[in-house]
Amino acid sequence: MAFTHASCARTHIESNERLEFLGDSILGLVVSDLLYNCNPPLPEGELSHIKSIVVSRKSCCLIAKQLELPQFILLGKGVVTLPDSIISNVLEAVIGALFLDGGYEIARAFIIRVFRPTIDAFFSNDASTQNHTPPCDVLDEDFKSRLQILVAKRFPGIQPEYSIVEEKGPPHSRLFQALVKVNSHKYLGVWRTTKRDAEQSAAQQAYQSLEKQD
Repeated sequence: MAFTHASCARTHIESNERLEFLGDSILGLVVSDLLYNCNPPLPEGELSHIKSIVVSRKSCCLIAKQLELPQFILLGKGVVTLPDSIISNVLEAVIGALFLDGGYEIARAFIIRVFRPTIDAFFSNDASTQNHTPPCDVLDEDFKSRLQILVAKRFPGIQPEYSIVEEKGPPHSRLFQALVKVNSHKYLGVWRTTKRDAEQSAAQQAYQSLEKQD
């Protein structure tokens, strides 16, 4: 059932959606537990940020592909492509199935085994986040995450502050320009078609500027 997509099931109840819901909650609990017990202790904001990357769709999709799960997904005839969302959802459904079939400790052991490398990537050999960043294949082009980590290293206690400074264009084709403020410095992004992409553009400008500094 964990591999049965809704497009192939007779009803949504017979698909993997319920297992995905369960697995997502268990994954969040186990990762939160691991991060809470890392040394040195991290503040709530950093814990939340690292967790959001570790359990993100991108991360789950990469792990699912490493485990070669996509080849087992059952799809309906109308599904011609396999988006990352379906692949990542299957991993969460498998976690839910492991929990139901084997119990919490079995599911926890599986999560630790496959997610531990991603978590460890945030910490250097001395278990400090000050000199290490997560692998680029997890962050990909997510400059907001990269900027968040870089700012945490350079300016402890400071958070990037985003704002949309200008909009233009007709309602059906709006363009947005975002600005991010870091430690009193402001970085302006280029025009984008969504607010999210506009913030990513501003984060990229800030990240690349800070990377060039000593």
